[in-house]
Amino acid sequence: MGIWLILAIWMLFSGIFVWAICTAASRPFPQPATANVERRKRTHARFRHSLPAISSLACVLLAGLLWSGCAASRSYPDPVHGLTFNGTVQSIDLQNHRLTLAPLKPSEPVVFVWDATTKFWQNGIPIRPDAVELGRSVRIHYHESSGQLVAHHVYVQVPYAPLH
Repeated sequence: MGIWLILAIWMLFSGIFVWAICTAASRPFPQPATANVERRKRTHARFRHSLPAISSLACVLLAGLLWSGCAASRSYPDPVHGLTFNGTVQSIDLQNHRLTLAPLKPSEPVVFVWDATTKFWQNGIPIRPDAVELGRSVRIHYHESSGQLVAHHVYVQVPYAPLH
C-alpha cells in the first residue's frame, strides 16, 4: 500500500504543479505605462488570441513530461532489484548456467539460472561466474520468468577480516 500512497501523492502534486504553471503562463505580460496605448492594444489582442493554444500546448507538454517520468520502464518486473535470496553455493554449472544454493534456513536447495546480462560481484568488483567458489555465501537479486528463477545480480559475500 505504501508505494500506491506515494504514487497518489506524487500525481496530486504533479497535477497542482502543472495547473500552477499553466495558470502563470496564461497571465498577460505587464506593459510599461509609457508605451503607445494603441500599439499595446493590438499586441495584447494578438497575444490574447494565441494564448489558449500556447497554454494548452504548454500544459500537455508538462503533463506528458511529468507522467512519463512516473511511468518510466524498468528492466525487471519487480522492485528495482527484484526479489532477493541469500544462501550458500552448493554447486555451479558453468555450461548450463545454473547455480544451486542452499538457503540460510534448512530447506530444499534452490536453483537459479543466469544469462548474458547477469552480473557477478565480489567486494564491489565485477567477477566472472567461474570465480564463484563452492561454500561461499551469496546474495542474489532475481526475477521469475517461465517458471525459472533468473538471476540478474549475484553478490559473493566475503567474510570480514578479524579486528585485532
